[in-house]
Amino acid sequence: MRRYSALAALASLATHVSATLYETTSSLPETRFDYIIVGGGTAGCVLANRLSEDRRIKVLLLEAGGNYHGVEQLSIPFNSIRAAGPGSAYNWNTSTTDGGTYSRGYVLGGSSSINGMFYARGSQDDWNRYAAVTNDEGWRWENIQSYLRKNEQFVPPADGHNTTGQYNPDVHSTTGKVGVSLANYPQVTDQLFTEAVEEEPSKFPFQLDYNAGTPLGFGWVQSSIKGGERSSSAAAYLAPQYLNRPNLFVLLHAQASRVLSSTSVSTNIDTVEFSQGAIGDSTVVTLKASREIILSSGVVGTPHLLLNSGIGPASELSAASIPIVHENPSVGKNFSDHLNLLNAFALDVSEPFVPTESQTFERYTLDPAQMADVTNEWRTTKTGPLTSNGLSNQIGFSRIDTSDPAVQQQLAAFGDPTPGPHSAHYGFTPINGFAFGRAPTNNSYLSVVATVLQTKSRGSVSLNPSNPRGQPLIDTNLRSDPYDVWAMKIAFKDSFAFLATTPWVNYLADSQAALGLAPVIDSGFDDALIEQYINTHTSSGIHAVGTAAMTAANSRWGVVNADLKVKGVNGLRVADASVLPYVTSTNPMVAVYVVAERAADLIKSNYN
Repeated sequence: MRRYSALAALASLATHVSATLYETTSSLPETRFDYIIVGGGTAGCVLANRLSEDRRIKVLLLEAGGNYHGVEQLSIPFNSIRAAGPGSAYNWNTSTTDGGTYSRGYVLGGSSSINGMFYARGSQDDWNRYAAVTNDEGWRWENIQSYLRKNEQFVPPADGHNTTGQYNPDVHSTTGKVGVSLANYPQVTDQLFTEAVEEEPSKFPFQLDYNAGTPLGFGWVQSSIKGGERSSSAAAYLAPQYLNRPNLFVLLHAQASRVLSSTSVSTNIDTVEFSQGAIGDSTVVTLKASREIILSSGVVGTPHLLLNSGIGPASELSAASIPIVHENPSVGKNFSDHLNLLNAFALDVSEPFVPTESQTFERYTLDPAQMADVTNEWRTTKTGPLTSNGLSNQIGFSRIDTSDPAVQQQLAAFGDPTPGPHSAHYGFTPINGFAFGRAPTNNSYLSVVATVLQTKSRGSVSLNPSNPRGQPLIDTNLRSDPYDVWAMKIAFKDSFAFLATTPWVNYLADSQAALGLAPVIDSGFDDALIEQYINTHTSSGIHAVGTAAMTAANSRWGVVNADLKVKGVNGLRVADASVLPYVTSTNPMVAVYVVAERAADLIKSNYN
């Protein structure tokens, strides 16, 4: 029996017993399991931990990617989305039908290992709508509080600053597993944000804590960072003490291709088929679960697996020559995402530009010597600039102002997509540097990202008929509903109203608008030019949900019931972002944690 030792342990874990993972199927000491979890991402790590709490139960977790533990570039919070952008070995690098890419974590911990780490629960309205759609009160806001407490471990920030007035301690847990903290390193934009909110409190009201269920307003970001390090699902739920459980088996480099039945009844699902090794490896392995198989492969991976397993729209399955196990036209549909618009300003346009004189992130990103210094500081003390989430210390959530009768009438004509009065239509975030990818020029930047949080456009995940097992077809279908562009215009204008307050005006006095923004500003914000700018520069928020949506048992649409069991088959559940029928009014990571925590309880209660 050969076991694969986890990559060199982080220094902070050196006092623990070295945890182990399996790298090959032949090294597994067991071949029969009670549960097989397909996907070691945000939800899968939670399920592996919670189900293996019962030492009589054998749990196998399959992860297509490699290990998270010991990978410094993922553990450093500042790297955030920079470390796993397009082309990264930790990203699935999935293409979309419009020629773009859709980021997904290809590593233990999934997208929680590569995302921006914003820790946001959503609004109470979000959860009450989930309860209404599923006809299950267990999904209501007041009823998911225990799962929030099991998930969250609120900790002091890495810089040890006084956090009084930056959050409400009464609504947080200090006993959960995922470390959550406020700003871990100060930014020059902190004071500007605070002064702007104080200058226009009626338009930009201060929000003490957006995680209290009513997130409207402007306040401090909470991030999944603990002790200066990213607290991913893998770091929190698969820490060494959990990996060392004798009944938990985590197999890396195992890419599932389908689930199936080992009996003559094709709807009794009990087997997982997967390839062992790199993507495209032809070595196929099958393993059985005596109780259940749980799909936790995400908004793209889960519907792709269901379709390849013969569960989905009949026409699509037939076109790919896949035998139909259960026809369900909802599989892969209802791809629901946030819509982002990056606005950027070059702050220092002098020649030559000297990064070390900048107060923005470019001080480090454009100067290798500075980056080496702060990296060494992080390695030795887990403090300094790299403990920042690499994006923002503040965020704002707003509803569309309907005091203008024309705006009210237009919103009514579109149909308000928000789940209730406590939920934002849009948000915006000031970022102390260029937000995504490489800046167009070597200057220091201020970025402001506007986000439409409740879009009406719906995309899809479908099979490539010529290669069903290969990369799926992801159609984000961005901006297909006119509401989304209309709402983004309002969000765009409101973000500039925020920048029109005195502190931001002074900060941006000598700046130059980037990314084609200058003509829009020079025109006095002409509506036609704004719309053209939006159509050119908006992108996916990479927060999609809904492709295996949970609905009531008697609903005419949906893929899983309220208990997350797949409709029409036995022995199969889904627990990941794909089950959320609507995207949350904030970042959806915490919602996925709640889904996984509750799924574990539902599964356990099923067999008590």
